[in-house]
Amino acid sequence: LGFEAKLSQFQLRSLRGIVRGAAGGGLKTQVIKAGTGSGKSYGFQLGVLISLVNDLLSGRPPTKVHSILMYPRVALALNQADDMVKLIDEINSVMDDDLQIRWCVDAASRLKSDAYVRLVDQDISKAKLNALGIRAAIEGVYGDRDVRPHIVIGNPDSLRNRLWNPVSSDALSNGLKHLVFDEIHLLESVTGANASMVIRRILANSGNVDEVMLTGATATIAEPEEHTARVFNRDGSKVVLSEPDPDED
Repeated sequence: LGFEAKLSQFQLRSLRGIVRGAAGGGLKTQVIKAGTGSGKSYGFQLGVLISLVNDLLSGRPPTKVHSILMYPRVALALNQADDMVKLIDEINSVMDDDLQIRWCVDAASRLKSDAYVRLVDQDISKAKLNALGIRAAIEGVYGDRDVRPHIVIGNPDSLRNRLWNPVSSDALSNGLKHLVFDEIHLLESVTGANASMVIRRILANSGNVDEVMLTGATATIAEPEEHTARVFNRDGSKVVLSEPDPDED
């Protein structure tokens, strides 16, 4: 990223929990609890990327969506995508051409205006892009194993719409290894119930409800394990809590 960086012990614990959980060596549900500016996003971003790179180098690279990063608001998804893409670009700079990490922002019409152009048809004219239907864009991005994204960044509303299409529903669910929900403390009342149902549908379609690594990131709230368990429909006693230690650097 153009500068030296050192991860905190809190960030290391967070990403280790994600990697171990996905690999089968730890619990499958984690909540990362820390205040604004603490760097908790790097904990789950790097954890997901380490897991993905390991799978890409394993000789059996993922052929469907590997990880979903979900945000409660479109603006937040777009803002956080910028930081994630910087990390992806750095990793891709040292990866072979056939092992490049592919990503997609599926929110605010970015699937068509950005992902389709970048992943499917870089030479498409503006007129043809404007005339392209959303179904064709969905099937172009999600339907071809050679171009479909490894990482999808979106919000509950956009991903709920993708579950109505069999092509994108299959790509998002069957093969999913990680689902992260940032700012999970914002999920409450009707909004929270709707987001939780989207997550449960994705997991149900995967056929491996208990095997997907689920991670929530939250500001400082009471009972984060219980809240995360309700959203993810997981056992609260098996939720790993990662948070900064006041005595740590």
